[in-house]
Amino acid sequence: MRRGMDAGRRTWKDGGVRQRGVIPVWAAVAAGGLCALLPLLAAGRGGVWPPATPAQPPGVDLAMMLDYSRAWLATGNPFAALNPYPPLAAALFAPLAGLPFAVAYGIATALTLAAFASLVALLPLLAFPRADRAAVGLAAAAGALSYGLWFELRWGQFDVLALAGAAWGLFLFHRGRSRGARIAAYALFAAGIQLKLYPAIFVFLFARDARAWKENLARWAALGAANGALLFALGPRAFGDFLHSVRAQAEAPYVWAGNHSIQSFAEWAGRPEWTGALFAAFGICFAIALGRAALRPGRATFAGLALASALGAMLLPGVSHDYKLTAFSPAFAAFVAAAEPGSARTRRGWAASGALCGLSFLFFWTLLSPAAKPEGMQNQAPFLLAACALAALGPAPAPAARAAARASPRE
Repeated sequence: MRRGMDAGRRTWKDGGVRQRGVIPVWAAVAAGGLCALLPLLAAGRGGVWPPATPAQPPGVDLAMMLDYSRAWLATGNPFAALNPYPPLAAALFAPLAGLPFAVAYGIATALTLAAFASLVALLPLLAFPRADRAAVGLAAAAGALSYGLWFELRWGQFDVLALAGAAWGLFLFHRGRSRGARIAAYALFAAGIQLKLYPAIFVFLFARDARAWKENLARWAALGAANGALLFALGPRAFGDFLHSVRAQAEAPYVWAGNHSIQSFAEWAGRPEWTGALFAAFGICFAIALGRAALRPGRATFAGLALASALGAMLLPGVSHDYKLTAFSPAFAAFVAAAEPGSARTRRGWAASGALCGLSFLFFWTLLSPAAKPEGMQNQAPFLLAACALAALGPAPAPAARAAARASPRE
């Protein structure tokens, strides 16, 4: 690929076709980000940086997780209190349980930062080597400064670690060819699910050939059965206590502006009757994204399904406090990495770049805390649902060279 200037206009040469008027991916991402951030910054409501998070002692959630691990080490059951995490999560955190809390918190923070950097800056470029690096860099930098990551680090949450297991498992599955790579992929995926259940939604991405539907169904069923069996790893009593905790959270999902689950948003907005319709809207969008990935396999549709899955991980559980917004950053970075520059000479090019700009607007909007936003717009759920609709329904950009071949004579 070679870039040059011709009559003061950008040109693109790829596969022997020269195109004038390319819309770079980074430009669409930057435009959407500016449209989201500038009005909020100009309003001067505060809470922009450092992001305003709920007042809790640093590492409060990690401290509770370590208490569950100590209970498991002492009694064999991590559910002495209301513990919403899968049984094996207590075992996975057990190595930190005997350390001074400051040391354990420091280790968990370092692991979270390393995992997040790998997800937003490294994995998208490995998965999509032809990515617009400037666009990926914008998404990665924005995610690193985001309210969601700040919330995650301050409270000592571990959503990033769960997502890293699922994401790197997917990468090994698609890039590895050996039996060992497949086993490692499934093990990483299982580790993510056993930390937080919601990474299970990414199971549909474990498919190399959409036409091999019998093989894919068998693989998904096997992964589901294996991870279901792991929930019994600490015994049937621990599994029953886990179900009780999950049911208790679903019945009382901590309704506030910072819980962006569909269920919590509907109650926060005073419209609980919306819940079913909002779940249905997400289900339709996700089904469309899954269908497009199956019928038109490629970079854009795979990344669209990955993004829709990440958004589902945020919207579907009854409790999704805003630290879970960290799932948006790596999924958006991957979506941007898979995007092709649009052609300014075709309607489809403009439509695709416009959809990417809109998605960027929604991504950047979620980077700021509720304190920085107007009343009535502080819950993130409507913006996440809109992002899911764009990821599923937005036009996939045709590569610029192909668009140029249709719109321009060959030179």
